[in-house]
Amino acid sequence: MTLRHHTLLTLVLLALCGPAVQAQTLSGQPAVIDEALQRLLGDADINDFLETRRSTEIRDGRYQVRTGDTLDQLIERMFGASLLRRELLQQAIVRSNPHAFRNGNPNWMLAGAQLRVPTADDVLGLIFSDLEGVRTRIRGGHPNWVQYP
Repeated sequence: MTLRHHTLLTLVLLALCGPAVQAQTLSGQPAVIDEALQRLLGDADINDFLETRRSTEIRDGRYQVRTGDTLDQLIERMFGASLLRRELLQQAIVRSNPHAFRNGNPNWMLAGAQLRVPTADDVLGLIFSDLEGVRTRIRGGHPNWVQYP
């Protein structure tokens, strides 16, 4: 359990159990708190909750990097079993989020950074030097085609 989760669960426990637990918490007895938390949470699986929250963030187009996250894990969450090369997806993420990578290095992702999930245009921008020209040629070559959302 990370320090952040421990702190959050401690605050929940304090809110639910009141002054008796506050006195124990302030006296520095984490074992009592851990035991109380285990009873309080029972069989709750915090990992399922965290995975659901992360998936929701990705669907919303943003993801906050947490300690321990790797770029390969995020690519798997964001793109699943995509047939695109991993290196291309890494470049799209780094280019879309330069603030989240030290020196533009995909191996140095910063915890706490807010990532924007790359769009199809971001990936296509890596492939074509003139993305608008390619779009114009495709659309202009087939004026009777109907485009659906």
